Amino acid sequence: MDKNENKFSLISASVFNCKGDDFDVKKINLSDDDLKKLENAVGAIEVLRIKELDRESLSTPNRYRIPNDTEDYYQRNVMNNLMHKLKNDTNISTLQSFSELFDGNQLLYSSIVYLFKAFDGKSAEQPNELEHTRLYVYQLKKNGILKNELNLFKKVKTDPIDGNDLMSIISIEQGFSLPIEISDSVSTFTEKQLSLDEKIVTVNVLNATKFDEIFDTRDTQKAYAEHVLQKFLTGVSTLSSDNLEVKLGSGVTEENILSEVATDDQLLKAFSSFKGTTRSTIQNTSQKEISDMFDYLRHRIQIDADLLFTSDDIPTIDNGKIILTVRSVKIFTALLENKIIEKLLSKSIVIPYFE
Repeated sequence: MDKNENKFSLISASVFNCKGDDFDVKKINLSDDDLKKLENAVGAIEVLRIKELDRESLSTPNRYRIPNDTEDYYQRNVMNNLMHKLKNDTNISTLQSFSELFDGNQLLYSSIVYLFKAFDGKSAEQPNELEHTRLYVYQLKKNGILKNELNLFKKVKTDPIDGNDLMSIISIEQGFSLPIEISDSVSTFTEKQLSLDEKIVTVNVLNATKFDEIFDTRDTQKAYAEHVLQKFLTGVSTLSSDNLEVKLGSGVTEENILSEVATDDQLLKAFSSFKGTTRSTIQNTSQKEISDMFDYLRHRIQIDADLLFTSDDIPTIDNGKIILTVRSVKIFTALLENKIIEKLLSKSIVIPYFE
């Protein structure tokens, strides 16, 4: 296929499944002409108006953009892993028959990825050709399966005599519709080379629910949560402007905490996403402010029957350490989210993990 400078051209279409860090990928055997037809049909997904992910929001939107910064995002990691698989794995097999796609009427692959490339040619300022990569991920649906069907299609041209649309019937023994509608799009990934040594990456999640389902991100988030907990327990990460350490309560194990975190998707996402940067409200909050907040929560549960937690759910502070237990992990996690702790500091009790 010819390289079109500064224009993304469709290089391949592949079906895939994801399990943890592993991708099961099969390339669809398409001619250059068919790739060009598919490229024109897919077009460009409009992403300019998608807002950047606010990691401190009380809820995750269904559409968001991952910023190009140094922070670690699982969404960017899984998309980057898929890109490297498609570009560098020479052992990706090509679909030999439709029987590899189906088990009866069950589609064996959840998704399809379109791989695009663009090139910047050599110049006096840039002596080396730069390659840019783009991925479009779409959901494959069971209702896209075509099997033993007669389908009526409109031809491109109309009848020159009466001006009516020309129709044609095509018999399909086995097949499936390639998704090209925006409603089936899940995510995009673009890696742009600025130079041989510098690149920028943008990830847009177009359907957060489907993204987490397709990329099996619960396991990824569990691994991130374990990493966050380890950093707390080893003293690498501390909390508050007074550098409070985190200590497990008596008889509590790391596995106990991680199991509790994994019981709720929102709790897991919040815990696993904590970075402890200077932008985190908790890092600009004193030990006294946190103690006063805990005391206020203990006071409120004595007079407000609508609050769904007890004193056992409120963390304690002992000798400059926050004591973490299975019961207190929800309110502990609330401290890690800017918008929640800001409400708690202003004596507005909104803790979504108890709702």
